Amino acid sequence: MGHAVAITGLGAVTAVSADLAELATAIAAGRCGIRPLTRFATLGRSRVAAEAELPSLGPNRLDPVSRRRLSRADRFALAAATQACTPAGLDDALR
Repeated sequence: MGHAVAITGLGAVTAVSADLAELATAIAAGRCGIRPLTRFATLGRSRVAAEAELPSLGPNRLDPVSRRRLSRADRFALAAATQACTPAGLDDALR
């Protein structure tokens, strides 16, 4: 068996930010991520009036095929995992 490895890092994609620095700023400012629905039209059929919508991730390092295969939730999880690995110097290995 090889050497044990531990990666300690944090990554966050939340309704108020797409990274840890923005999240810390939002928390310090008391900013709330809950806002009116915008991702789809409810046309009066939903009793839900607000959401904690996650922001766009902006430019993506994924190739077009991977982007199509991964769900939106998968892409957010990958973004948070990448944030956690970057301080460990593993960000180039994730490309």
